[in-house]
Amino acid sequence: MKKFILLAVTLVFASAAFAEDFEYNTGGTIDMVPTTGGSNDGWGEWFISTVLNDTGYDIMITEFGFPCCGPATGPYGWVVWTDVGGLVAPSGQASTADYYGEFTPTDPGPGTFPPTVYSYIDVSASSIIIPDGNYFCFGYDNTDTGGQISFNGVDTWAWYGGVWDPDQNWSRTAILQVMANYEGALDQTTWGSIKNAF
Repeated sequence: MKKFILLAVTLVFASAAFAEDFEYNTGGTIDMVPTTGGSNDGWGEWFISTVLNDTGYDIMITEFGFPCCGPATGPYGWVVWTDVGGLVAPSGQASTADYYGEFTPTDPGPGTFPPTVYSYIDVSASSIIIPDGNYFCFGYDNTDTGGQISFNGVDTWAWYGGVWDPDQNWSRTAILQVMANYEGALDQTTWGSIKNAF
């Protein structure tokens, strides 16, 4: 009987290890499939959104997911501002981001419309900490076409004409996804319940 309990607990714990503590997609569901898109020259080059960390914990960003297509980005391929002070766009362009890095979209394009294949970018080694209560902004360099849906109440922006142009003004929401884990908040209750199961 103990072997069965050990196996069941191990399987539950292993599956839980793959879930992130914080999961967010501007479309409302993880891996939301875009229904339309915007090109880098007709809509905007960088797509961004701002989110409030209201988890009660500091979080560390582990992964981004962007449905997009195109060639490899430059140094500011993915970008993060750790505190923008509200549900607003940052005050500066992409090169003012607190954290950034390059990536190559999974779908090389060109012109996939709408782009539905996500590029998943592991940024856990960058140690991007978002304090509890901070509004953080994240996004990516749209090197060809980025995925969008009809406006759903979530504000996103695209860099166009030297400003962060609100997608809401054009009845769109860009699809951006972020995953994170609680920073330094190991749940001792979980460990205790596993230990006490034996």
